[in-house]
Amino acid sequence: MVRQILFAPVGTIELFPRVTHMKPWELYLDESYNDDRTLCIGGFLGPRDMWDEIVKAWQERLDYENRRSSKKGFQLIRRYHATDVESGNKEFAIKKGWPRDRRKLLNRRMCEIIGQTGPCGIVVGGRIDEIEKHTDKGSDNAKETLYDICFRMALTDAEQVMRLRFPDRKVRIVYDDSNYGKYLRRAFERMKTDPGAASMCELFAECVPGDSVTSLELQVADLLAYEGFKLLNDAGRSGNEMRAALRKLLGSKTPIQITRFTDQNFKDLRQMIDNINAGLPTDQGVTSKLEVSVGALEPMGLVINNT
Repeated sequence: MVRQILFAPVGTIELFPRVTHMKPWELYLDESYNDDRTLCIGGFLGPRDMWDEIVKAWQERLDYENRRSSKKGFQLIRRYHATDVESGNKEFAIKKGWPRDRRKLLNRRMCEIIGQTGPCGIVVGGRIDEIEKHTDKGSDNAKETLYDICFRMALTDAEQVMRLRFPDRKVRIVYDDSNYGKYLRRAFERMKTDPGAASMCELFAECVPGDSVTSLELQVADLLAYEGFKLLNDAGRSGNEMRAALRKLLGSKTPIQITRFTDQNFKDLRQMIDNINAGLPTDQGVTSKLEVSVGALEPMGLVINNT
């Protein structure tokens, strides 16, 4: 099943010149969604050395912002949260010292921190209203199914990067344990019992929850998940323009892949499930191939030329 690739800028295999590759790799994931239209999972993959560099610069920026706020008697922020930065809500409200210009400057600086370091960014999403047409009725069935397949595809994308360039490394998954965290935990448990996912289970040996207040890495993942969500949620609308934060990331040395499942993909998934239940060949009546486009992974640090 070939997903629609919305943006996949080509990266470079020189992405990690400062990295000690023997250290563990970590994939930090977060979700972004609205309740009736779009859900996506997004985050960054990188070795611990790279994450340490990002976290140091990220914390320094948060400390700087809090010093500014403190001098003017405003409340200090506990964390970066993309939705609130965008909307000016909660800790980032105007009355708490966060006018739009200041919030935009913070976003720009956070994107620079990511772009200067160069982790691999992955976003996978889809439309809730489309998958609802092809799933059994239930209070959260469509959302959990979409979360499951987005999570697996994000891991599939990360797996291809690791197998092709860093085949001897293991990856630790850390996810934001909020809202849909239960879906991700169940998806990972299902994956461990799936014979077809044996290679992924070998690579992703651990999947643990994290707190986005204390884990700055999850705040970094939150930024990309939100930007990916905004792009996917607006896909196909007239006059849609890529947001400035995403443009800045795509223009950096950080390789980012953003894909979404189409309605045809969901139809084929439903057909494959029905075939299995009926004892028929899995691909009978399926009109698109269940595969990941290898070309879509070229941006993930796997090719040299920017073509």
